Amino acid sequence: SCADSIDFKSYVKFRHQVINCEKNVDYEETGKWVLTVQNLDNGQVFSDVCDGVMVCSGLNNRPVMPQFKDQNLFKGEIIHSRSYRKPQAYEDRRVVVVGIGNSGGDVAVELSTVAKQVYLSTRSGSWIVRRVGLSGLPFDGQFNRRSMNTLLSLTPYPIQCYFGEMYINTKFNHKLYDLKPKHRLFAQHPMINDDLPNRILAGYVQVKTNIERFTPNGVVFEGETDETPCDAVVMATGYELCYPFISADTLPISKSDFNLYKHVFYANHSHAHTLAIIGCVQPGGAIPPIAELQARWFAQLMASHLKLPSKAKMLSDIKRRNRWVRKRFFNASRCALEEDWVPYMDDLASILGVKPKL
Repeated sequence: SCADSIDFKSYVKFRHQVINCEKNVDYEETGKWVLTVQNLDNGQVFSDVCDGVMVCSGLNNRPVMPQFKDQNLFKGEIIHSRSYRKPQAYEDRRVVVVGIGNSGGDVAVELSTVAKQVYLSTRSGSWIVRRVGLSGLPFDGQFNRRSMNTLLSLTPYPIQCYFGEMYINTKFNHKLYDLKPKHRLFAQHPMINDDLPNRILAGYVQVKTNIERFTPNGVVFEGETDETPCDAVVMATGYELCYPFISADTLPISKSDFNLYKHVFYANHSHAHTLAIIGCVQPGGAIPPIAELQARWFAQLMASHLKLPSKAKMLSDIKRRNRWVRKRFFNASRCALEEDWVPYMDDLASILGVKPKL
C-alpha cells in the first residue's frame, strides 16, 4: 500500500484516544499544545507535547436531544438518529422521525420498508433535491462547476431561487405534500434524497407537523387533537458544535457566534496557526477536497512558508462573513457553517497560491 511504501504507519499510533487538548505551559512563547492520550489496548494514559494540532474528528460529536411536553410519560423507545443502526429492529412498528435534515429523510425512507407506519415530523418543511440530475448524471457534479458558479454570480439571488425551485418542483410538488418551507431554496441546506417522495406518495411515510406533546402510547402533533399512536421515536435533530476533548475556555466556538477564521483557525489565540480545525464547514459540495486544502494550509503555516494575517484582519474577515450568513440564510445559527463550494475552494487555493489559472 501507499502507507507502507512511505513508512507512514510508523508515525501513527493506532487505537489511541485523545482525552484532552490544552495549551502547554510555554504556549505563549512556543505555541505548543499538550495532549492527554489513552492507549485503548492497555488503558495507559500519558501526555505528549506537540508543535501543532489538527482536529479532524468531524462535526457530529454531541447529539441534540429536544425535550417535548410530557415526554417522560411515553412508554415507547426514544433514540437519537446517531444510535440508529438497522431498520429490522422496527419491523411492524409505528415510528415517528423528528427532523427534516438528511439523516431524518434517510432514516424515514429506510424504516418505511419494514415499519407498519412512519411519521416524519417537521417544524418548517424542506426543499428536497434528488441526487440524480439532468441526463441521469449526479446533480452535485452538474451544479458545482465553475461555469455554473459564474452564471450564479451574475444572476440576482431571487432569480436563482426561482429557477431552482421551479426545477425541483418538476420532480416533487413540495406544497402538495406539506413540505414547502417558508424560506427560499438557497436560504438553507436542502435535503438530498431520491426515495422520500416515492415513499410519501405510496403512503408509507406521512408528513406531520411538530410534536406538541407526548402521551403514554404516542404523540399529539401541533394542529391536531387526537393522539397518533407510535411505538418509537427517532430524533434526527442534529448535533451541537463542540469538540469534547478541548475545553470551551480554550476553544469557545458556537454556531450562534461562529468565530473561526476561514472555518479553520481561532483568531484570538496568540499562536493561532498551531491549532487547525479541519472540516468545520458545510459546503454545497464535497468536504474531502476542502479538508485537503485546509490541511495543506496548516502544513504550510507550520513549515513557516506562509503566515496568517494579523488578529485584527482575521476578526474583520469573520465579522464580514457572519454578516453575509445573516443576510443570505433563513436561520443564521443553523447555517453558520455554510459556504458556497467553488468560491470557498478558490479562497483557500488563492491563499496557498495553487488556484487554477482559468
